[in-house]
Amino acid sequence: MKELRDRAIRAGWIAGLLLAGWFLWFFTASPRENSLKHQVNLILNSRGEDFRLGDPLRRGRALIPLGTEFSLESPAPDPGGEGGSRSFLVFPLVSGGSVLSCGVLIDSQGKVERFIPLGAHGEQAFERIPRGILDVYIRRVEGEEKP
Repeated sequence: MKELRDRAIRAGWIAGLLLAGWFLWFFTASPRENSLKHQVNLILNSRGEDFRLGDPLRRGRALIPLGTEFSLESPAPDPGGEGGSRSFLVFPLVSGGSVLSCGVLIDSQGKVERFIPLGAHGEQAFERIPRGILDVYIRRVEGEEKP
């Protein structure tokens, strides 16, 4: 009986820690997104890009999202000519055992315009990434369900 009680107490502690971790992750989403937006805007500014990230978009696209999508505050003209809203998706790109911070500019039709590596290491490693891996990420971004 003592062993059963000890196991129940241990299970309760584990469940409590998992629940506390989930609450912490859930309630700090906004500060984490704001910090990410600020850091990416600094990188875009240093690269001389003509747009900045706006508010995060919560479209509920996938059960397991690829990354965090942001609206653009000062977008350049849409090359597609549709005049719709474009967005920027920030996500980790995994290739050859390396994880690189990357972003993609998405046009109003949901098509990937271009990849933008975020950080000096990402720029160097991005040149060595095989096109097939980039195509996988392009299909994943473009294949997500629109709202």
